[in-house]
Amino acid sequence: MATLESMDEVQGSTVSRSLDGYVATRVATLSGVGGNADEKQYNAINDNEIPNVGDAHPNIPGITLARKSAVALGEGIFRVTMEYTDPNRSGGAGAGSPAQVTIGTTVQEQLVTTDASGEPLVVEYKDNVEITELIQLSATPGDTSVGFRLKERVRRITGQAQVFRPLTTIVFRRRTTNKPLLESMTYVGTTNERDFVVSGDAAQWLCTRIDGTSPDGGQTFDTTYEFVLFEKFNQAWQVPVLFVDPDTGEVPGKDEALQNEGVIIKTKPIAGTLFLEETNGVLPFSPYIDRDFGDLNLVNVGDLI
Repeated sequence: MATLESMDEVQGSTVSRSLDGYVATRVATLSGVGGNADEKQYNAINDNEIPNVGDAHPNIPGITLARKSAVALGEGIFRVTMEYTDPNRSGGAGAGSPAQVTIGTTVQEQLVTTDASGEPLVVEYKDNVEITELIQLSATPGDTSVGFRLKERVRRITGQAQVFRPLTTIVFRRRTTNKPLLESMTYVGTTNERDFVVSGDAAQWLCTRIDGTSPDGGQTFDTTYEFVLFEKFNQAWQVPVLFVDPDTGEVPGKDEALQNEGVIIKTKPIAGTLFLEETNGVLPFSPYIDRDFGDLNLVNVGDLI
C-alpha cells in the first residue's frame, strides 16, 4: 500500500474558467508505490488515496475528474496529476474527447402506398356487373324475352409499389468514460425527446446503435453512437394503425357512388390513406419511447448544419 505524502500541492495546481466552464488541476505525491516498470504508474493512478475518474471536485461544483496521470520522481515515489472538467461539455469526463462524426444519406428499398407528394396510389379497375332486375330485351310487339342489364362498375383500391427512399444516418465515435452498457440499454430503440443535431420536432431521430470497446479494462471506452433520421424533417417515427373491416378484410374508406343510366352502383372504397387525413379509423401509433439525446453530450444543436 502506497503512502499519500501530500494532496493539493501548490506547485502544478491550476484553476481556469472559460465559456466551457471550470478546469482544475490537482497534484498529489505518493511514496512506496510497488510494482515493476509501467506497473508502478498504473498502481499510482489507481491507488485508493487517488480519486476515481468521474469523482466530483472537492471544492469546485460542477466539475469531475476527467483524466489522471503519474510521473516517477524517484524509487517508488510518484507525482499524480488530476484534471477536472465539466462533464457536460465536449471533452469533459463524461463526454471524453470530441466525437468524430460521420454523416451520410443512402437509399433503401421500401414498399409504399403513396407517391412522393403523399397522394395515395389509387388503382382503378372497370368491369361490368349484372343488375338484378329483369328487363324486356326487345321492343317488337309480341317478343316477351327478358334478360339482365349490364352496368359498368368501377372499383378502386390503394396500390403498392417498391421504391427507393432516402435514409440519413449520423454516426458519432469518441473515447469516453461513460459506460456503453448503460447508455445502450437507455437509448437504443428510442427517439429524441427534443431538438437533436438540428432544430425540429421530437421523434425525428431513432437511436439504432450504441457499442463500445475498452482498451484499458473498463476505465475508458471507444464508443460508437448511430442515429437514423426519419425520411423527412419535422415528421415523427410513427406507425399508422388502420381499422380493418372484419367482414370484408379491407381497410374502409369513403364509399363512392357512380351513377350509370339512373342506376347507383356502390364501388369498393378507396382504402387506407383517406383516413390518414382524419381521425376516424386510424391510430397514429408511436412505438418508441422518447429520450433526451442531449444528455449524451455528443453535439450542440446546429453545429453540423
